[in-house]
This record gives sequence, C-alpha cells and structure tokens, in this order.
Amino acid sequence: MRLLCTLSLLALVLGDRVSFSEDVSTCALAPRTLLERATSTDVIYNVAFKCDERQTIEDWASREVPAAEADALPLVAAHRQLQLDLMKVCVRARFRAHVRMPHFLDDYVPAFSAPVDVDRTVCSSGNHLFESTAVLNVPVFGTVDVDSECSLHPCAMRCATATALNLPVLMYVFASRLGDVFRQVWHRKNVCTTQQL
Repeated sequence: MRLLCTLSLLALVLGDRVSFSEDVSTCALAPRTLLERATSTDVIYNVAFKCDERQTIEDWASREVPAAEADALPLVAAHRQLQLDLMKVCVRARFRAHVRMPHFLDDYVPAFSAPVDVDRTVCSSGNHLFESTAVLNVPVFGTVDVDSECSLHPCAMRCATATALNLPVLMYVFASRLGDVFRQVWHRKNVCTTQQL
C-alpha cells in the first residue's frame, strides 16, 4: 500500500519536457508581413482548425491584448525581448478542440477523440513570434504546456518548441514514443502556420 501511495505521489510530482526545433520555408512573403499575419485572429483560428483532430473548433474567443495589459501576460514576463518592446502585438485565444490519444496507448486509455480546452497567447516582437499554449483536460496528462519561439528570416521560419507535461510514472515506458508524437504534432502545427501566412 505504501508503494502504491508513493507511485501516485510521483505521478503528480514528476514532469517531463519534450523539445523540438525546425526550419520551415516561408519564401512567399517578407518577415514583417509574416509577423503581422501570424498575430491576426483569423490566422490563429485557421491554424487551430487545421490542427484539430475533427477540424471543429468550439467556444472560440479571441482578442488583441491592449498594450496596457500585455505586460501582465506570463508569456511577456518570460521573455526579455517582449518586456522591452513597446510595439509588441499580443493576441489571446481560448477555444475547445479535440485530440486523439496515440494508438500505442489503446490498451491503457480508451481510443477516442477527447475534447480539450486551449488557452493560447501569441506575441510578436522584432522578427520573433512567441507563443504559449496551455492544453487543459488532456486524458492521462491533465495539462500540457507548450512554449514556442519562432524567428522569421527571408525564406525561413526557425522554430524552437518545448512541451511540458506531467507524465504518470506508469507511462514512462512510453516517454520516447510520446516525445515523437509531440514532435509530429508541433511539426504539423508549424507547417499549418506557414500555409496560413
């Protein structure tokens, strides 16, 4: 019994991070135009829609965050460049989407497309695009936090993404495979983003 309680406690305390970096081609437009489009609510919606398991977005709410409020955003507090930029543009979107659990978890978690709540903040500064996404109510994991920083260059968008999640101890045998799944998801999201720009 004591071992079971210890494992349950470890599942709550242990965390894991999955990192991913890539370059995606963006030759069609200049970096400044790309940044302006990337912070438009239409593009943020279209990327969310394209990346959704069922391609349905529910309870969509988005708004540009006024400059007076932007400095209080956790995303801004986490990046010095955003703190110093008086011309930054920030947009916040909240919505409900769907995720499908990976097939290799079918024996442990019912195979279904689960609704999740998403809270996404996107800010631009200079030639950088910063994004913070919290995916809430994910089966098995609870909350998955994703932080991304993309720099826009002529013909390329260079993105570095880190995903943080609480991985239950019994799921550690799948850590490598889950890392691959997250990398595929964020690659797909980066491609969707460049297609929408």
